[in-house]
Amino acid sequence: MENNTDLYNNPYSLSIRFTADGFSLYVFDKNQKTLTSSTIERNLTAMSESDIIEILSEQKEFSMKFELVRIIVESNQFSIVPASVFKPENIEDFLKFRYQELSKNTNYLYNELIAWNAIVIFSCNNALYNALNSVFPEIETEHHLFAFFNDYIPLKKQAGLFVEFRKEFTDIVLVQNNNILFYNSYECKTPEDFAYYMLKINEQHQIDNNTCNLLVSNSKKKTEYVQLISKYIPNYETINES
Repeated sequence: MENNTDLYNNPYSLSIRFTADGFSLYVFDKNQKTLTSSTIERNLTAMSESDIIEILSEQKEFSMKFELVRIIVESNQFSIVPASVFKPENIEDFLKFRYQELSKNTNYLYNELIAWNAIVIFSCNNALYNALNSVFPEIETEHHLFAFFNDYIPLKKQAGLFVEFRKEFTDIVLVQNNNILFYNSYECKTPEDFAYYMLKINEQHQIDNNTCNLLVSNSKKKTEYVQLISKYIPNYETINES
């Protein structure tokens, strides 16, 4: 991919995030500041591989040169398992431990959380998976929680809650002593729903709300949620607000 526009030469990066109803493209500078962003709304789950490839080929970003390209897929069927017990041939079985019924017409993928000695496994729609393999054959597809871990969740001795707000779901991760104590995604319809889940997680793991650190990504989407939980967990920080 070549282009004479200096903006799109190294060291800029491109991130493409896929959801069930479309995808967003973000161009970042070397300091990870967002330079441009755009969103294409499509029902990807109802589209064929060729239709997805056609839409992707229409995006001007794919004719430009970047130092790094990331492909991130939001999938609500996922699990995190210890690396010591993971075997790729059993990937579907691990998901069946969490879900009574798996989505149809899906591929099962995984990412290695090396620092955590863990594996993120997830389902990806067949048509989308095949389209991504066709357009970006050399780029690993990242699960959204894998990307969240790599970008924002450090190994920690002290207890920390990490939250990512998405369009319809909220991802919550609790870590302590360099271990993943808890992770899950919730449909939080009210700030009270969100506060209930957060406080219940800390209660079940005997974490002090006053000493627990909270990091929230995309808080602008749910400002009233953050305002409420900050009354109970005062040590909080917001990130990724562009």
